[in-house]
Amino acid sequence: MSAQAGKKTSVLVHPDEVRKIADLARLRFNTEELETMAQSMSDVLSWMRTLDEVDTQGVEPLLNPLDQVQRLRIDAVTEKPQKDDLQALAADAGDGRYQVPRVID
Repeated sequence: MSAQAGKKTSVLVHPDEVRKIADLARLRFNTEELETMAQSMSDVLSWMRTLDEVDTQGVEPLLNPLDQVQRLRIDAVTEKPQKDDLQALAADAGDGRYQVPRVID
């Protein structure tokens, strides 16, 4: 970033909000890390506000910076089904499904 990186921005993201997001992602941060993450997230949002102020009237969207045509392949099946072979390698599979531990309480 430019001069924005060294400058403290107003707090747009509170450490409690970072804690909530971290809990959803099953991450743990100490108080100092929460403060740092909140400041970093606030900096990103401040930068986005700056970008939002740029006049883009008449500017065409950029699809490819190299101005090249993307070569596409034919959408065709090239491999045989391997479901039974792969399920034989699974720790727990049954009825054609993979059994996984519950992760949401």
